[in-house]
Amino acid sequence: MTKSVRGYLLVLIAATLWASIGVFYKFLISGYGLQALAAAALRGCAGGLILLAVLLALRVDLRIPRQDRATFLAYGVFGVALFFICYVTAIDLTGVAVAAVLMYTSPAWVAFIAWRWMGERLERRGRPCWRPAASRWARS
Repeated sequence: MTKSVRGYLLVLIAATLWASIGVFYKFLISGYGLQALAAAALRGCAGGLILLAVLLALRVDLRIPRQDRATFLAYGVFGVALFFICYVTAIDLTGVAVAAVLMYTSPAWVAFIAWRWMGERLERRGRPCWRPAASRWARS
């Protein structure tokens, strides 16, 4: 198998798995009677353990610099975990289709909220007109 074919195959597998997330959640909630929070926790724990196993098998350096640990933890708790909880709750309350449409249109919603309620101008391409201060994340 060539590298190109392998790459396309991996993209196809990833897209299929990503597209099945909503159906998986609905199955867990309706089929097994799990609460939305339990389904989100199951996904987070299972995904985290699988990712950890893969990274350990690939011998990836998993050390996090001391000054970045709080940011890393906050992103995990408020970014990833809160997203899982909101998405599975939306699926439970509105269905997979509505939750998926809301998730995939989220950049437009963020731009709209930034314009309407935060007073940010939008550029021609629709991006907010603000420039974050240089930080250690911007350096390469």
